[in-house]
Amino acid sequence: MKSSMKNGVRRYLGRENTLPNVGFGWVVVGVASLGLFFVPLGGYGATKNPYQNDPKAIEEGKKIWFSVGCTGCHGAGGGGGMCPSVGDDIWVFGGDDETLFRLIKGQIPQQTMPRTFGQILSDDQIWKVLAFVRTLKFAGGSSGSATGVPGASMDAHGPTTVSIPMEERSCAVIAANRRLLTTLLPSVPGYRRSYVCVLSSNLSVDSIEGLVSKKAQVRAEKGFGEALAKRWKLPVQAFDDSVDAFETPVEEILAGKLDAAILWAPMAGFALWHLDKGHKLKVLPLKETAEPPEGYRGQSGGSGYVEKCAQAIAAVLGSYGVKPSGS
Repeated sequence: MKSSMKNGVRRYLGRENTLPNVGFGWVVVGVASLGLFFVPLGGYGATKNPYQNDPKAIEEGKKIWFSVGCTGCHGAGGGGGMCPSVGDDIWVFGGDDETLFRLIKGQIPQQTMPRTFGQILSDDQIWKVLAFVRTLKFAGGSSGSATGVPGASMDAHGPTTVSIPMEERSCAVIAANRRLLTTLLPSVPGYRRSYVCVLSSNLSVDSIEGLVSKKAQVRAEKGFGEALAKRWKLPVQAFDDSVDAFETPVEEILAGKLDAAILWAPMAGFALWHLDKGHKLKVLPLKETAEPPEGYRGQSGGSGYVEKCAQAIAAVLGSYGVKPSGS
């Protein structure tokens, strides 16, 4: 009976090849409109991480952790932010290697963690991320930021609570799932047709004419931004304006590798929110207006996360002196 019931669960969830071969010990953890959810008691637990304690793999896992946006929800140091810490031993579905692998892979039916990571990361990369995660421990008086969020600290009872505004948390979710940017950016109120020039603070100019006279090194959004730069006879290189790459020119300006960049205002706002926390850069609003870049002309609006983050990006642009155009 146990065997037939377990096989029935496998068929019901449509995961005949993914449910583990463990002793029959299941617990109902939720109910949805389609039926009951089951997970094995204590997690899955069978498969071990092949990269555990491998220094090279841990370093590679650390790079992946930062590059795909894990920090947006769990904090740079893994101590939590809008989502729980990964540096303690408190887990919803179990903390063994296989359960955590399945969670990132998106194979636990009732998980709330985005399944996107299972689509963009290979199995090998997931194991390396988990090898890095195992190095993040905050129990026992570790030093540093307990939550991976600026301002967090440890006290005698563990990490102190950090209050993160809803807008900030919403933008962190978007940063962790960059596909949402194609919906977010057209939704920034008042800036749909606006373009700006982001400048290095080392440039003592306050106009496009000043950039021309300085013979500044400029990059521009391919399309309207690039056409503007050529009209002004600025030496310009187009940049990749895809969701994974449009922040690159702002990174280069901050690193001193570039003088300025012409961007669609919502792109600039998101990049400034993400990268210029110290307000080190300057922004010149441009009087010229145009439609958004290709790939960002679809439906605006969306989830509550999108709405709240869009409001935050509008506020960021306002803080740099860029007024909404009303469109």
